[in-house]
Amino acid sequence: MKKTDLKKRVVDFLELPQSAVERLPTAALELLGSQQAKAEAATLFDILRSSTLGLRGREATDRKPQLEQDARIIAARLSAWLNFILAPQDIIVDAPHLAQRCPSLISNKLTAAGLTKTCTIGSDQSVFPTESVEKARFRKHFWFDRPVWFWTEIERLRLTQEVSDPWHSINDRFVFCEDVSSFKPRATAKSFQSDLISPYRTRFVSRVPDIDYQPAHRLALA
Repeated sequence: MKKTDLKKRVVDFLELPQSAVERLPTAALELLGSQQAKAEAATLFDILRSSTLGLRGREATDRKPQLEQDARIIAARLSAWLNFILAPQDIIVDAPHLAQRCPSLISNKLTAAGLTKTCTIGSDQSVFPTESVEKARFRKHFWFDRPVWFWTEIERLRLTQEVSDPWHSINDRFVFCEDVSSFKPRATAKSFQSDLISPYRTRFVSRVPDIDYQPAHRLALA
């Protein structure tokens, strides 16, 4: 980021497609601290002045601009913001959640072991045998520790069988379990309602023995 113009809009710097920008909640955009009338107009420099992500107190008001230090601060805050955006899995989606949603990306013969291969760490990894969703891949992969795609683009371009033919039966025998980061048979997993505002707020855990899962009422809601 050292050579980047800090007056550049965050959405342009990250190369977010319009489909993603349009779906970003206003509350998420407001975290970036836009000084303009539109929240999506936030620049990289605005992050430093953001009431939530930015610097505080005298550090924010009295310090002189220091390009290298500012770039590091902005990068750290932007990384946290991106992971906040990733959590609902409705704008940006990672490989295991995408595989559960669109198992046709793997193969017709699904196994828990085969699906769990999508839980790889490494943002530049090749995960799926097909390149059908490559157009929707987040190009600046170094912002994440795993491969991610724009779900909004997968929907807009109808890049998977499940999206292009929503009435097609989806093989959902296996689900991604958040507590062990692997796939398990749906019959042995326990669903729960996360506190995320997302159409994909239902998640699953494998219920590891002797682990106290809290808050317990989340498991009861599913």
